[in-house]
This record gives sequence, C-alpha cells and structure tokens, in this order.
Amino acid sequence: MGSSWPAFAVAHSELARSGRIGRAARDGTRQSKAGWTRTAGALMAPSLPHGLRKLALGIADSAVTMPVMRWTWRGLADDAFGGELPELRPADREAVRDMMSGRYLLASKLVETNGASPFALEVEHVDWWLNLHGFSWLRHFRDVRDPGERLFARMLVLDWIGHEANFHHDTWAPALTAQRILNWLRHLPLLLDSANAAEARTIQRVLGAQIQSLKVRVPLTVIAPTILKMLRVPPPEFMRGAA
Repeated sequence: MGSSWPAFAVAHSELARSGRIGRAARDGTRQSKAGWTRTAGALMAPSLPHGLRKLALGIADSAVTMPVMRWTWRGLADDAFGGELPELRPADREAVRDMMSGRYLLASKLVETNGASPFALEVEHVDWWLNLHGFSWLRHFRDVRDPGERLFARMLVLDWIGHEANFHHDTWAPALTAQRILNWLRHLPLLLDSANAAEARTIQRVLGAQIQSLKVRVPLTVIAPTILKMLRVPPPEFMRGAA
C-alpha cells in the first residue's frame, strides 16, 4: 500500500487481516424472533390514531434495537450473497481519484478528510452525510481495473463496518440502511474481489445483519411501504389493506 493512502485505510487493512473487525462486526447480529413481526402487525393496526400509532411504533422500535435484543438479529448474517444488481447511474473515474486523495464530493458538497476516515468526521451537511453512509458513490468504482483502486473501495466498506457495525440509530435508520444494502449488493463482486477469507466473511455477515434488521424493523416504521417498495418486497399482510 503506497504512502498516498489515507491513514484509516492502512489501519483497517491491518485490522481486517488480524480479524479484529470481524469480531467486532459479530456483536449485535443474531437471529430475530417471528414474534416481533406479529407484534408489529398488532401495532400497525389501521384503527389506531396516527399519533398513538407513531408513539407505539417508536417504542417498539426502541425495544427491538436494544443491545439485549440485537443479538437476535443473526438470521441471514451467516449466509453468503451473490449476484449483482444492475447499476444504471453513471460512474466518474475522477471521483475515485478524488476520494483516494481524501476529497469527497457528495451531494454538491466537497469535504476534505486530510487522511482521516470519512466516517469519523462530524459534517453538518446532512445530504453529504446521507450520501456517504448510503454508499451510492460505490458506482464510481464499478469499472475500475486497478487493484489499488478496487482495494480502496473494499477498505472504505470495512472502515464503515469498523465504525458502525455495532448499530447506531442514525446510521442504521431503516431508509438509509435499505439504500446501503442495495448499493452493497450492486457492487458485491467488486467488494469481494481479492478479499481474504476474513474480509469476505465480515462483509457478508454485516450485509446479512442489515437485511435482518430491516426484516425486524420495517414493520415498525411509519415509512414501511416506501422501504418495502425500494427493496421490491411485498408488504406484510396486515399492511396490504392500507396500501
């Protein structure tokens, strides 16, 4: 790895090889119980007033995201995912060079990281932050052939895992998580190309945990129909009458 690489990328490469990222990512990823879905169905009953329904959904979501419950999210977390979803948005090779130099132009906002992890920065520009954690910028790496550039894309994903895999309410918000899942799936072959066994397991495990988290949490959100449409998943039976 050349000296031009940001310090966070070098550090996370070492962590990935040592397996420490993989161990951290396993925290909070156990299989969910079917009972939570049934509870969600009761809470989403259309007869509840909107305010009360929103309050009940918020309480339920807080319950299923408590540390004592997150271990039940395992579900798909040990499954392997394959294939590649189509990416129709254009790629910009210059954006790859900029990111490798620590310049992130997202949502018309340029942020310079000065070698630090972009996921460790406190940026007040909300759209930039959402774009960063949504990973739509992975498309710029779609056609790169340089091994160093492909490795950098994987290091960014592992860097996010190192910062966020243990669940945070803002970065694991259902709509943002759905967007991130789609973008990881779109570029999964890129992320797994030349990855060692520990890195591949970590990426697959955290991808599965995010999918499982949506299976538990989507019925508990007031924007569930939108998220289910994004993922092309039919809504639960109790929601179909209100769609």
